[in-house]
Amino acid sequence: MSDEHKETGGYDKIDSYLLGRDIDGLYNYMQGKQGRETLLCNMLEIWSLEKAQGMRTIFYNVFSYEEAIRKYDIIDKIMGVIVHKQELSLPIIQFIEREISVWAMIGWTLTNQWGVRQIEALEAIGSFLKERHYDSGVIAVHEGICKKTFQKELSEALAHGDGYLALKLLAKISDSEQKEVLVKKAKDSIRQVEQRMQGRLYTPTNMEKIGEYYMIVDCWHDRVLYSRELCEIKDWSSLDSNLQHPHSICREKGIYAVENTEAGTVCFYKKKESFVKIGELPVGRRPHRILYDEKREMFWALMGESQEIFGIKVVNASIELPFRQKIEELQSSYVRSMRIIDGRFYIVSGPGNILELSFAKDKFVVEHKYAVPPEYFSMNDMIYFQGYFWISVYQNREYEKMPALLRLPSLNDFGTERCVDLYGTLGMKGIPYFFSWVDGKLCIPEIDTYSRIVLYDAKDGELKVNRVLYDFGKAELSDIVYSHRNDIDVREYILGTM
Repeated sequence: MSDEHKETGGYDKIDSYLLGRDIDGLYNYMQGKQGRETLLCNMLEIWSLEKAQGMRTIFYNVFSYEEAIRKYDIIDKIMGVIVHKQELSLPIIQFIEREISVWAMIGWTLTNQWGVRQIEALEAIGSFLKERHYDSGVIAVHEGICKKTFQKELSEALAHGDGYLALKLLAKISDSEQKEVLVKKAKDSIRQVEQRMQGRLYTPTNMEKIGEYYMIVDCWHDRVLYSRELCEIKDWSSLDSNLQHPHSICREKGIYAVENTEAGTVCFYKKKESFVKIGELPVGRRPHRILYDEKREMFWALMGESQEIFGIKVVNASIELPFRQKIEELQSSYVRSMRIIDGRFYIVSGPGNILELSFAKDKFVVEHKYAVPPEYFSMNDMIYFQGYFWISVYQNREYEKMPALLRLPSLNDFGTERCVDLYGTLGMKGIPYFFSWVDGKLCIPEIDTYSRIVLYDAKDGELKVNRVLYDFGKAELSDIVYSHRNDIDVREYILGTM
């Protein structure tokens, strides 16, 4: 329940509209509240489409806000199954026939899908209807309408050098002489983008010195790089360039581990003549930090989105998953890093608290919670040295970007003068991310708004810039285009950066 509705009795008002079957009144009331009540607003958009066709099936037998949301959840799940072309059980098919009209299917597609994905969803629903001898003519009409909008999106994609999106759009457009020319133009744009990004970093989340190799996790370029020398980025080799937003890397006994964040897996590599991938393990939602625990001979992987910790062992090149635990105290918050400090495990906020955990008898137990102020609500990483905790911060309580680099002697010192923000003093420009030690220097990469990697001398609790290793400034259009090459939505974010 949102604070707004708690304060104003908004749920009572929503229920009064539902009880009175005054859906028009509810529709008008919800205008402007989409940010708080997305599910209900999407459902009302579907209802407005159905109303235009003289149908009102979506609010069938709904008498409360909770039931209304449940109704939408059911539609959402069914449509997800149809779009992914999975088999539906007979009771589900009967439910669709009884309570969900074609217009509800269309409404779900138009309010939940964008760009090429919208067409693919319509095509999948059309196939579903044809297989069951339902009328799919109305789907074809909407496919035609969506395809017409592709012409504008195609022109914008080509104008901005986004060959990836252009090819996806062209694949849905009828063949013509012009199409062949446009495909060639799109492929030329892709070559230019990839040539440009090879020599740049875009959101380098982690740099490590592992054995003889320097390694950089180039997160938004979807790759991990390695080199024996600190040379130009274009001269580094790629450990793997087919990852999806990796965040960190670690090694033990010749085995390297990297998260494949968007794919929900952890990848493992071994160095032979070159780096060879020896396995990939499915884990939870968005693995965000991987570290090695020497005491337990275990890789720990922290899930950013599902609030789980996975314990992974590699035995004779066999990847095993002996441990998994959801940390309930994280609630539903997104978390980015876990550290082992003096035998204790720390998970940064997160849920407005830093958690300190112990591990015994194959179980994590939360021993302490350290509340953090709203301005430091969403953190990136934490280490401890020279008598201080050092913490990198991303966002405040409202999820606005508010970068900070904190130094404090105790985790009870938030909100006191002993908690010092060194971000401005050190002249940082981006979001400070994962800490590491490289050639005896503290390494802090900066991401998102500005991409660079800086080494610091650390002495007596003070930091001094030793060397700026790489500075690529704000993202170029080629960076953004490449990082979203696998997306099939309309690129409104690219237009917003220009």
